[in-house]
Amino acid sequence: RTFFPWCGFLIDTHTAEVRIDYSRFCSGKALDTVLGDRCGGVGQQLERRIKYYMLPRCQPILFDTTINGFEVIIINFTQMMLLAAIKTRFYIQSVMKYEKNIDFLQCVIDSVVLSV
Repeated sequence: RTFFPWCGFLIDTHTAEVRIDYSRFCSGKALDTVLGDRCGGVGQQLERRIKYYMLPRCQPILFDTTINGFEVIIINFTQMMLLAAIKTRFYIQSVMKYEKNIDFLQCVIDSVVLSV
């Protein structure tokens, strides 16, 4: 497959299907925005961070069935969730020395999943 990069997306030159261009996250760049500020509650910061990771990647063009086939939609969703999971894991690791409430953590994750 040949892809044409355009505005953070990769467009398949044969099918015109659209994916996110994750090449900018290579070499650890996915973790560049992980560290958060220390003002406010750790849980609220976590919720904001997860939404910050997810919302820009929830573009309708990625999930449009008139543009993308089912396989590409699944790939888009899986890659989006994987990046968010990686970033969330490292963020949690960075704040776990301050907060250890696992039940609250589960509520935050549920809240983000339901809002996206």
